[in-house]
Amino acid sequence: MGINSTKLKPCLRLAVDWLFTILIGFLVVSYWRGTWTLFDIWLCNQPEDASLTAGNTFCLADLDLHRKSGWESYAIGMSLTILGIIAVWMGAWRPDVVIDNIKHEKITITPLKAAVRFLIVYTLGMAAVNLWRGVWYLTDTYLLPDRLQVHPEEGGAFPLASYWISSLFGSTLCFILFSGASLLAPPAIFLLDGPGVNPPPLAVTVMSSFYSLTLPAKKNPPDIPVNIMILDVLLSFVVVPIFVVMFWRGSWLVLDYYLWGFSLDPHKLHLSLLWNFLLAAGLMVITSDPAFNRISAIKWLHPEKCPLLPLKLLSRLRTYLLAWGTVNFWRVVWYIWDEFIGGTSLWSCLVSHIVPLILLASFGCLSCIVAPASTLGVDALCDPFAAEEPLFSNLPVPSLVLYFGAIFRQPIEIKEEQVLESFNAMKEFYVSSVVSSIQMRESIVDAPGEGSIQAADSKVHSPGEEDIESKSQQATASDEARLAQESLSKSW
Repeated sequence: MGINSTKLKPCLRLAVDWLFTILIGFLVVSYWRGTWTLFDIWLCNQPEDASLTAGNTFCLADLDLHRKSGWESYAIGMSLTILGIIAVWMGAWRPDVVIDNIKHEKITITPLKAAVRFLIVYTLGMAAVNLWRGVWYLTDTYLLPDRLQVHPEEGGAFPLASYWISSLFGSTLCFILFSGASLLAPPAIFLLDGPGVNPPPLAVTVMSSFYSLTLPAKKNPPDIPVNIMILDVLLSFVVVPIFVVMFWRGSWLVLDYYLWGFSLDPHKLHLSLLWNFLLAAGLMVITSDPAFNRISAIKWLHPEKCPLLPLKLLSRLRTYLLAWGTVNFWRVVWYIWDEFIGGTSLWSCLVSHIVPLILLASFGCLSCIVAPASTLGVDALCDPFAAEEPLFSNLPVPSLVLYFGAIFRQPIEIKEEQVLESFNAMKEFYVSSVVSSIQMRESIVDAPGEGSIQAADSKVHSPGEEDIESKSQQATASDEARLAQESLSKSW
């Protein structure tokens, strides 16, 4: 059953959304930290009393083992990724179809199918952690490791150029390949386990993700030559994930260098976490959906005054800032575990590996543990008539879309009785943030009645759109706000 916050006041509802956003983000980072450190222990013989200030975490005590375990993790990650992709592509996620007593087909989730779904997500999550760990450690080894710069305060020499090149090169290549959204992770973006017959965007490619967002639900994508399909698969599962990890690795270590300095003093490390928290909070708030909707409200007022290119650039900037906010959030949670909750001991790693799996599955978002190459995000403006299965969400995650044990639930029952009602309530709430901005348009528009209100960025126009446009030219400010709300509602 979904989290019932439809009757809450808007401000309280937003507070509930942010509460679940932070909680789910904490659980996802905890899973990754526990799993990652377990492989540090297993593949590098990392001592259980390793610490950040001692410099022997992340397999850094032995650089040869650091490189060797990087190759091992990458091999494990790619193998598990291939296994998970095959399972998803063969339809292992989709519910079983059974014939009832009156010869009607019924879609159902059997206990076996529920277990298979859980194993698919667990496999892809384990694949993502290992692939990221492998690319991270290999980048440490081969990307300018000897170009050192002395820290002005701490005196140690560190490959700062490697950090910056890794961050900038990785993010730039992702945006060039229309995959900048792949830089995001919880709590910036969420994958939901259901409801729905199809899986959340797992084992998807760049092109398949692009067409699913930019085409209407009933329109088939164009035929793609085989050689392009092969290139798309290699790009999606091999190339883009490397660039994503490079950004994260470089950005994380840049924060380490400037906020902590790799000092032996634990107080400096702890102070850096406070700065990370402030940066994460600020960046995530200003790039959240309600705030960004207000910033971009001029698009719905006068689309002819807001060309498409500036909107795309604004969207890319938002993604980049949000990615940095996410890195800050992850660094805070990860180092809190390492410093205050059991250190890098085996029991601490097992707790932060197992407990998040149980809680995330309970919240209906176990799929949040996956990351490239197991899932991808693309930079595209969504068609308002695209497929409507609500299997991913942005920041903050609306508590209305969380369903207890969704990965195990019957999709028809949930979709018909709960999802549509929940999404209508969620839509009204978040659309209202844009409408309130439109109602204040007198302060930014020369005169009322200029221009028209349209559902911008859509390739498909609904019947009667020209009538709406002509009416809006003659409407009052309140009428324009109402019509804008209708247009925005269609985009949901």
